[in-house]
Formats: sequence, C-alpha cells, structure tokens
Amino acid sequence: MTAAEVSRALLSLIEWRVVQDIDGAVHDEVIRRVLALPTAACAESVDFQEAVAVLRSPAYAWSDDGIGAGVVSGVRLVLRYAALVPPMVILSSVRWWWGPTAAAGVLALGWLREREWRGLNALQISMQPVIRHGYGWAEILAGRSDAKEVRVFGLADWLGEHHRVTLRDVLGRTVAARRRLLRTELAVCLGWIAVAVVIFMSLADPAMRGGESISRFAAAVAAVNALFTVAMANVGSDAVEAAMPAVHAMRRLRTSPAQAEPETDRSTGTDVCLSKVTYAYGTRAVLNGVSLTIRPGEVVAVVGANGAGKSTLAKLLSGQYRPTSGTVSTPPASYVVYQDFVQHELTLLENILVSAPEADMAQLHEAARAVGVDHLAAKLPRGWDTTLASGYRDGVALSGGQWQTVALARCLLAASCGAGLLILDEPTAHLDVETELAVFEQIRNLRRDAALVMMSHRLSTVRRADRILVIADGRIAEQGTHEELMTSRGRYAQMFAVQAESFETRAG
Repeated sequence: MTAAEVSRALLSLIEWRVVQDIDGAVHDEVIRRVLALPTAACAESVDFQEAVAVLRSPAYAWSDDGIGAGVVSGVRLVLRYAALVPPMVILSSVRWWWGPTAAAGVLALGWLREREWRGLNALQISMQPVIRHGYGWAEILAGRSDAKEVRVFGLADWLGEHHRVTLRDVLGRTVAARRRLLRTELAVCLGWIAVAVVIFMSLADPAMRGGESISRFAAAVAAVNALFTVAMANVGSDAVEAAMPAVHAMRRLRTSPAQAEPETDRSTGTDVCLSKVTYAYGTRAVLNGVSLTIRPGEVVAVVGANGAGKSTLAKLLSGQYRPTSGTVSTPPASYVVYQDFVQHELTLLENILVSAPEADMAQLHEAARAVGVDHLAAKLPRGWDTTLASGYRDGVALSGGQWQTVALARCLLAASCGAGLLILDEPTAHLDVETELAVFEQIRNLRRDAALVMMSHRLSTVRRADRILVIADGRIAEQGTHEELMTSRGRYAQMFAVQAESFETRAG
C-alpha cells in the first residue's frame, strides 16, 4: 500500500510535468508560426484565425484540458486496454474460449463508445465558426472597449438575445449528441450485465455441485468484474475528446497555405518600386496596374476618396499585403503608422520602444520631444512608467490626440534606428490642422534619409510634399507637385477647391 501511494504521487507529478512540457511546446510553436507569417493578409485569413482561436482557448472544446492532457490520457487508455490481459487469461483457464470472446466483446464495445465520442468531437469542430460568432457577441456585451456604446445605446438586451440565438443551436445539437452518447453508455452497461449473468450462471451450478472449485468461480467472477471495469472506465476519454479540436487546429495551422508563402521581397537597394501592381479583395480589385518609384528622402503624399485604395497601398508598400499580380520591392526596414494603430496596454516608455527595441534613451527622448510626448510624460502620475490604460493602478487613459502623438513618436524612433521608409496612413485625424502641420514638419526634419509616404484627406497638409499622387479607380490618376496639379485643373484641383471653400465657410 505504501508503494502504491508513493507511485501514485510520483506518477501525478510526472503527468503534470509532461502536460506542461507538451502544452508549452504547442504554445511556442503557435507563437513562432504566427510571427513567421510573411504578410498581414495571411494572419487575417478565416482558417488561420479559427485555428489560433481554438488553440488559444481550450474552452471552445467545452473543457479546460489541452493537447498535453489529451496525450497523457491517451497513454492511460493504452494502459487500460493492457489491463485486459490478466482477466482474459483467468477466464481462459476456466473455459479456453471465454478469454478471447470476452476480450473481443470489450474491444467491440469500446469501439462503439469511441465512435460516439468521435462523432461528438466532429460536431464540436464543425461548430467552431458559430461558437466564435457567439463569443464575439459576448465580448461586445461584456468587453471594456465597447462598454460606453453598449450603455449609451441600451444594447444589453439586443446583444444578449443575439448571443443566445447564436449559441442556442450549438447547445441544442451538443445536448442531442450527449444524449446519444448516454444511450450508448447504457447499452454497453446492459450488454456487460448480460455477459456477466451468463458466465456466473454457467459456473454457479457446477460450483455448487462440486464440479468446479469455489476458488475458480471466485477468480472468474473477479475477472468478469475487472473486464467490466475496464470496459466502462472513462479514464482519459473526456480529455482525449477535448484535446482533439486543438489537435486538428494544430494540423490546419501546420498545413496552412500562409505558412508556405515566400518571404516578402525586400530590396537591397533604397528605392521603393511598384511595377504593374494589382490587388483584389476576393473578386473586387482595389488597385489595378499601379507602377510607382519612390526615392530615398522623397516626401510623397497620396490622396483620394474613401475606398480609393490608399490604405491598401500602404500595406503593399510595407509588405503587409502581397500583390495579386505585379511586384513590390521595398527597403529592408520600413515602419507604418495606421489610422487604427494599436494602443498597447503598456507603459508610455514601452509604447514607444515597440517600434525599435534596440534604441537608446537619447534616441527615444529626441523622438518624443519632436511631437510633444515629453510634455505628456511630465503630466502622467508615474511619468514614462505610467501604464496607458485606466484598468491598472496609476494607469491613465489617453485621448485620441495624445495617442496619435505616441504613435508618431514610434515612427520617428523607427526612422532614427534605420527605417528606410516611413508611411503615415492618416494617423492624425484627432489633431487639429495647425498641430498636424507642425507634427508633419517635425517628421520631415527628423526622418534623416527615410522616404516618407503620407496618406491624408487634408490637402492643406500634403501641399508641401515633393510629389502628390491622386488615387482614383484603382490607378494613379494624377501625380505632381501641388502647383503642377493646381495648374492642370484636374481631380486634385477640384478636391482642393472644395476643401478650401469649406474652410472659408466655417471661418466666416
């Protein structure tokens, strides 16, 4: 008994360590594959996101167990079936054919049970998109980022109903599958009761008459009981079933077409070159045959109506998207500030260092001073070490304009650390015109030799660019300096006149 307790304790420790090692390896591989994706378009694919969602949250499989627990439970299942051998030998010693027949029955009933478990597992995998959708409604309902709109518009009941409707079918089908599984378990139990009755009856009468010894009868009873325990034991079945969605997700992740895409074409030169580039979202072409060369140090502004393809062009220039056709060649290092840039729940210092972790403090402070972030740091409760989120002790939630200056400081820090291309995709929407002009002027002066590409709706901001591109109908409709485009009286001149009139009207 002492040996059994010590062995059980050691086995528990070993199993825990094996589970941690396996789940840790899976976690590391998922992160490695995500970071190795060549483009943002690969990370945005539906199949990839569904696979990662399953691996990140084992709860999608109705359990907290992951692949590690499934592996350990699989080993337990193997050992369970190995336990069939001793009772089979004992029964064969009584009637030679009882052992093989009983073992075959155990395997058949086990196969029947496993078929139901596999069916439940397949059902859960097929419902992953619906489950993700349902959890999406729940995240909107309870998430911090959406809390204001949910309460302002009184959306709680509306969102709750969508959440319930989305998951109602999932839960109904799951309950039906569980009921089928329960009926199967009941059939297996009744089957073994019938087998036990037959064996006990066939031995009881001879034993009572002295034809069989009581010891052989007792051994047969114990063997049947052991076989029944092995057949009905659920050791590991739940954990193996729960781990299977993650196993299938890992297989999809490893065989994803995104993993096989070639590396982004990073030119060894300094020019940015696009040659007959086309990009389409599904069947809808956004850019069609765009050719462009941007030289080091050049300031290029890109303007156009909403949906013209400015943000798509920014992602192509930075290598985040790969063109549907044509070629894109960019410098070895580039940095982009998007309009929807990420607001990290990190300290102010870390929020800027993310663009160039190798930068020293002198470079960081220079970038911060250029856009006024040094004044922001002086007002925060813990200075540079203040967490930029209200959910932390001494944390502070920044305004939209303050966040934009932080994002622009990242851009300047990247330039000081060697980025050859800076792209500003309308990141200053929360700044007034005067502040925006001052910020862009600072970036122009401090970017060193980096080429600068600006996307903006404010034409007063881009008029000092070396070259202005007008995107329309998926092509570069016009290009030139502000003066040249105004003289040509084309699209740009019309857009500028409309904006100027609007400013004059508001000023009046």
